[in-house]
Amino acid sequence: MLTTETGLFLRIPDESDERVLHPAKIVDVQDGIYTAQLEEADLPLTAGQTVLVYYEIEQKFMQQAARIDAVMQAEPEAIVGFETIGEPMSAEERQWYRVSTIMADLSAKIDSEESCPVQDVSTVGFAVLARERYLVGTVVTASVHHAGKHYTGSATVQSVREMGDGSIRYGLACAGDKQGGAELSSCLHTITMAIQRQQLRRRARGS
Repeated sequence: MLTTETGLFLRIPDESDERVLHPAKIVDVQDGIYTAQLEEADLPLTAGQTVLVYYEIEQKFMQQAARIDAVMQAEPEAIVGFETIGEPMSAEERQWYRVSTIMADLSAKIDSEESCPVQDVSTVGFAVLARERYLVGTVVTASVHHAGKHYTGSATVQSVREMGDGSIRYGLACAGDKQGGAELSSCLHTITMAIQRQQLRRRARGS
């Protein structure tokens, strides 16, 4: 059951078909309407929109449909009101979900380019902002820095999107040991789960 200070994730199904989980926290509950504060601003949320919320119950990761009732604030952090729909169900098969890491200060090295901000991560890949230009299908050497360690491996460019500030957002999929260096591929699951737990705990503490 969701209560005040519960940490959760919100997924916007029509967000370019991307399964990104955005961290949030319940800050108020009134007559079955939950008010949630998200870490990010300007998310594509509107009243009447159906979304999915993800949270832990007794150490089990669950998902539940929800309807946005109101968007009370867009910046500096989005604040929305929503009501849940139906019953929660297990979301333990989450290996394809991508967790937003914009507020997690996660960085990567892509070939020779240092300190590239990681935008989201899953157990099979991640998205990163970089300045160098790569074509879809290019294999790069990626090194993700997390919890004082560097995890290195090969990754294939899956998508390319120009950003307004001159940077480029790349969607990368781990190449595993096909191109050599399976360390990153084997550790992405650990990184993803660690970030999910870290974000849920941080939101629950209100920090």
